[in-house]
Amino acid sequence: MINKIKKTSLLLVITSLAFLYQNCALVKNAGTTSANSDSAASLSSTLEQKAMGVLAAKCMGCHNAKNPQGYLDVTNLNSMLYYRQVVPGEPQLSNIFYEITQGLMPPDQNSALSQSDIAILSDWITNGFKDGTPTVTAPSGPPLTATYSSIKSQIFVVSCNGCHSGANAKAGVSLDSYDNVMKTVTAGNSAASVLYKAIIGDGVTLMPPGGGMSAKQKSAIKDWIDTGALLN
Repeated sequence: MINKIKKTSLLLVITSLAFLYQNCALVKNAGTTSANSDSAASLSSTLEQKAMGVLAAKCMGCHNAKNPQGYLDVTNLNSMLYYRQVVPGEPQLSNIFYEITQGLMPPDQNSALSQSDIAILSDWITNGFKDGTPTVTAPSGPPLTATYSSIKSQIFVVSCNGCHSGANAKAGVSLDSYDNVMKTVTAGNSAASVLYKAIIGDGVTLMPPGGGMSAKQKSAIKDWIDTGALLN
């Protein structure tokens, strides 16, 4: 009888120790997860602060809330994400990074970004969103018009440049600059323009894939081409 009680007591002690160990492990893992999350958030914040410092110094004079030339406001992260100026994890697909590294921006090369500045932007775009990309909403901004700058920022950057930009542009069609866009356009004649044929699916694959463009977007591109496809 005594031996049976001892065995029962020993079993209870072992069970209790196992339970305590399991709970300690859970608490430790929870603490580790929380620490990792805090570390990622801290890194993202640091990288964003550095990047915004570069953009403020080199770009904000022309691209701010009151004067968003090319519809680009570098003080508005939501807008930059929506218009694919910044594509988290993908510097080469980010329009703002592409234009800077290609020497297209800033237009005054005396104000060009240093390699250190470019590295800061690259690091931010690559690693600054690993704690989660912020929720992006359609920004309230100027209406779409039949001008190149409006079509570029509100259509090409958002719906086209993910596939049609840079050295590896799909089908060899790049829409990342005015000169490249004009390779697909016959000024004054939308019906003869490869760009317009693609967005209405006239004899070629409908673009963008998965639904194409809205009637308003098609109309803006058509009107821009038919009025001369100016760099406006």
